[in-house]
Amino acid sequence: MTTPLPTRYSQTHLVEKARIELACDYLVHEFRKIFPDITCESAYSRIACLAPDRNSENVKVRDFWNLFCAMSITWRIKDLCPVATAQNFTWVREQVSIVHLVPQTRLGWVKKIDRYDFSNAIAFLRQNDELKKALEESENARRNNPKGDEKDPIIVIREGPLCMVVDGNSRLKWQVERWLADGGQSPLPTLKAWVGQSNGNPWNYWIPTSSIIFLNSIAPQITEELLKRLSPMALAEYRERVKPEPQI
Repeated sequence: MTTPLPTRYSQTHLVEKARIELACDYLVHEFRKIFPDITCESAYSRIACLAPDRNSENVKVRDFWNLFCAMSITWRIKDLCPVATAQNFTWVREQVSIVHLVPQTRLGWVKKIDRYDFSNAIAFLRQNDELKKALEESENARRNNPKGDEKDPIIVIREGPLCMVVDGNSRLKWQVERWLADGGQSPLPTLKAWVGQSNGNPWNYWIPTSSIIFLNSIAPQITEELLKRLSPMALAEYRERVKPEPQI
């Protein structure tokens, strides 16, 4: 796949409305963990001011996605930037039934299930005092969470009829527990989710500028060739912000 190197990031997929809104939702969710007294609306209005659009200079696009990457991979150890910014991923926000959601990070009682699917999860929680223990564990874990954060959109990748949860595993776990504690009646609850779909592995995605600087510091001879294979977007950033000026 050959893609010309961008000269203006604001003319690329990096400023697509869905990607920007996904990133804003994620940043708001994480920032409110640090500042729980800030309302979701107030936090979103501040984050939205940082978001680039089709008229933005490269620096604003760069700063926004570097912030997203710093919050997700550097702090939360979630490698979301490739899927969120890959050219071959599309995103839509929709309600997804909990029966179609599959956690990708095993938390609490989910670790005890050999193969997670919704029916296995419900069968396990109905054993002995497992639901009671799960609720107590979740309530303790959520005690200091900002109000209403369980309603924040999760991030999932669609694979056939199922959606793999790449962010929001604890929110899914909590929803399953609450539904069962409330009687487990139909209709099944849904979670608001950013649903991603692709035609393969992430390609032409944003790589944090700091990561490119580090790569160049340890392997300057192969940096350009490696980035060329991974992402034209990253190669453009390398040439604009990192590549040393030729010596005269």
